[in-house]
Amino acid sequence: KLLLPNGKSENLAAIAVNGTANMVAVGRHGAIVTATSPSNWSASVSNVTNDLADVIWSEAQGQYVAVGSGGVILLSGDGIQWQTAFLPGPPTDQLKGTSG
Repeated sequence: KLLLPNGKSENLAAIAVNGTANMVAVGRHGAIVTATSPSNWSASVSNVTNDLADVIWSEAQGQYVAVGSGGVILLSGDGIQWQTAFLPGPPTDQLKGTSG
């Protein structure tokens, strides 16, 4: 769990760091938090309620890629603004990992 400055806590599943030391962590109910240092975290808006299982920084694509339940895929160049995509197929598909 991570306690944010606003007093809200988040259950997190994974964290990724890009080449400039920006960090993104993802977790339950679409939770996404970002930081520029380990002690300075803030919430971002994912616009999904799916549990997020993993996040990576893709150097080749120049963006973060997060995945989770229901086949949801989130993409972001800065960790703050996110675009949503879903895999075709049944909504029970669970994405649990990513690879750069």
